[in-house]
Amino acid sequence: MATTIILKRTFQNLRSRRLRIVRAEKCDVLILQDIGKEFLMACIPEPATAKIFSLDRELPIILSLSYFIRIVSSIVAGVRPGAAVLRAAIKLFDPLVVLSGDTTANLSGEVAEIFPNKSFIVLSSCVLVPPLLPQKLPIFCSYGNYDKDVLDQVGAVYAEHHPIGSIKAGLIKRNFGNKDKQFDICFISQYRDSIADRNLAAAPQGLEGFYNDIFDAYNAAIAIAYEYTCRFSKKNNMRLCVAMSASHTDPDRQEKEKKYFRSFLSNGYDPVFIPRTSQSSYEAVMSSRVSLTIDSALGYEALGMGEKVLFFVQIPCMRQYYQKQFKSENPKLYSNLPQELKIIREDFKEFEDKLTRLLSLTGSEYLNLIKDAKTYYMNNSETSPPDEYLKRTIRSLLKKDHTGRG
Repeated sequence: MATTIILKRTFQNLRSRRLRIVRAEKCDVLILQDIGKEFLMACIPEPATAKIFSLDRELPIILSLSYFIRIVSSIVAGVRPGAAVLRAAIKLFDPLVVLSGDTTANLSGEVAEIFPNKSFIVLSSCVLVPPLLPQKLPIFCSYGNYDKDVLDQVGAVYAEHHPIGSIKAGLIKRNFGNKDKQFDICFISQYRDSIADRNLAAAPQGLEGFYNDIFDAYNAAIAIAYEYTCRFSKKNNMRLCVAMSASHTDPDRQEKEKKYFRSFLSNGYDPVFIPRTSQSSYEAVMSSRVSLTIDSALGYEALGMGEKVLFFVQIPCMRQYYQKQFKSENPKLYSNLPQELKIIREDFKEFEDKLTRLLSLTGSEYLNLIKDAKTYYMNNSETSPPDEYLKRTIRSLLKKDHTGRG
């Protein structure tokens, strides 16, 4: 009876995910995320084979009786559903390398112990902040040494750490090239339906207080940052764009996001809103003289790409939030950023002065200003691009066994 209840609850949970048929073929590299898959596929060395087996938003369906039996047997034995699915998939696909993102980092660390002859690599796709941190990692390729410091602070365990920077940002910047700046300012949206609506439905049990703190801090910070940005742009006749969170395929959410931002203004000022595609936000940043953000990963990626960026991460509402989460008076999330790149007070004059100064810096002056912070937070290197680094690493791991399956 207990087994029946466990299985029923498990499949009710999995049923909410999007179904996708995956062919039961062996591969050299198994990729556990669908988001940004085209950029990860660019890192697979030839002639290696790779397969997408996303556990983020999908429920992969494999037409294999042995696969299904392994999952059920593991769940009955007390294995968590996600781990049971991944175990069965690894048995079936028999990869030598498994790539995962932050959302499946703990899962990879757990399952890696069962398959010591396979190499598990976790690729960071966000700037890590407590309390939602992985505790056990295999090989960890992060944006910079900041991520290692944060994991060390909470006693997380990892086999290896490599601060390689952002693969996606590196590839897009290389393909984008040096083009004329279409906008003066890019405001990086961190709009989320759950934050705007203060929706606790997605909050894990026991973390409701943490999510309420998120809602308070971000709604306050976004209101200040957006109003300051629009006021400065209007006053100085600047060309302003907003790199939206809403997808180009979701017009209803686009309108909701625009309405959210317009609620912070009384003067009817409207910038150019750019709906999100796989590359649009990066292109908006690279098409602007400077970008403004609270603390988005894209903001740190802009830093890694050498683009001018100004953070609102240390204004009072965000500072109080992060001091609480990091249990520190000077959290590492912003302590190593130059003072010139941070707004400290709710003071338009400070914002105006720092933004004006930032816009006036030459390229070489700016790069000299950010050189230490760039290495620490987003270690994108032109001599060893993140995608090339990962490709070399995978090639090396595959050569330990063979050069790829045909």
